[in-house]
Amino acid sequence: MVSAEQFEENGQYDLAYEEYKKMYANNPKNIHLLERLGHIASILNKKDEAEKFYTELIKQDSRNIMAYEQLMDICSETNRYKYYVCKGELHVIQEQFEHAINDYKKAVDKADNEHDINAARYILATLYDGVNKENQAIDEYLKLIDSNFDNENIYLNLANIYSKTGFIESAIDTLEKAREKGYNNINEELANLYIKADDPQKAIELTKDELLKIRCLMDMGKNDEAYSTMQSVKDKYLKNAKFHSLLAQYYYQTNNFDKALEEVEEHNKFEPNSLVTYQMKALIYEKQGDEFSSHVNWAKFYNLKGDKDVSMNEYMIAYQLDNKNIELVTTIADILDTTDKNHSVEFYERLLELNPNSKRALQKLAEFRERIGDYHEMINYMDKLKSLDPRNPYIIQNYERIQDKLNNQSSPLDFIKKLFKGTMG
Repeated sequence: MVSAEQFEENGQYDLAYEEYKKMYANNPKNIHLLERLGHIASILNKKDEAEKFYTELIKQDSRNIMAYEQLMDICSETNRYKYYVCKGELHVIQEQFEHAINDYKKAVDKADNEHDINAARYILATLYDGVNKENQAIDEYLKLIDSNFDNENIYLNLANIYSKTGFIESAIDTLEKAREKGYNNINEELANLYIKADDPQKAIELTKDELLKIRCLMDMGKNDEAYSTMQSVKDKYLKNAKFHSLLAQYYYQTNNFDKALEEVEEHNKFEPNSLVTYQMKALIYEKQGDEFSSHVNWAKFYNLKGDKDVSMNEYMIAYQLDNKNIELVTTIADILDTTDKNHSVEFYERLLELNPNSKRALQKLAEFRERIGDYHEMINYMDKLKSLDPRNPYIIQNYERIQDKLNNQSSPLDFIKKLFKGTMG
């Protein structure tokens, strides 16, 4: 290594190149050697060899920005397809996905053979999907299928887009076409789609998954057979969240709601605070006639899904059913504090009514009074908070500042006196 580097430092690039190639032959995965070989090949105007080394470097280090930049420079005039592919990959690394999409569209246009067209189109489709442009992604995947591009991931990705956009039948048709082509590794994905399509009979014919078979049996109304199967595999799946959710489903369907709740709690041990947990609790409480708990769990379910407005509506319904529940009032106040601070005040005031020692309510109400310039009422809240928690960071950071504001603030009577003094001379 020393002699090669010395040749390079001395500007003896031919000799350095030969030395580096000898070393590379014994260590073909060495990134440093690939970088040096690519660099010196470029200096020696051996563009084809430089391209080869930089391409190999990317295989070893797919996020090597320098290698992409060098390849772009080498291919800018000789291979526009590869130029745009490298430019697109560089934009992907930099998370500039819209730019990457434009690059890969150009790569598709510049490709001169079907293999390169399909390779670029496949990445273009995945990029469209990644930025939630599902229709464009679908178009690209369909073009790939029409071109007989041999890749089962095309079918899986297309089916996934159809599924997440609510077109379950189209997703099923896509995977059935994949099966016709001999792609049998997609059977489990297809079985799950049949479950979503309320066709457990076809699902059970496809799946080899024991737990999915149990789900199919229950969906077919064969609860006794499902329960018997669960008991036979119980020891195997005791620490499996899905197994406990299936037991919960069984007890729910057989109206044993207390046992169903127990199994939901078991499920929650392995998958804490999941959509399944909140949904099943909401359904069980609904059956038990506990409207309050049902709406609270629906609220948590929709909040986790990202449907914030629906979630808040469920919380408000629960609040109408029980406006004295401190945990609920705190939750509503804290959520509104991030979305509608003025509205949150109503619930922090309610929280303070229910719990006069709520430090959180006292601080939030003090902050609100500061926002509207009511320092007298603010200091009242701060005094109460200070008595409860003298070392509270909010008090330490703000108490003296607010006291100074009050001490330097003129009273309304002083203002009136100054006003009359000015008008009467």
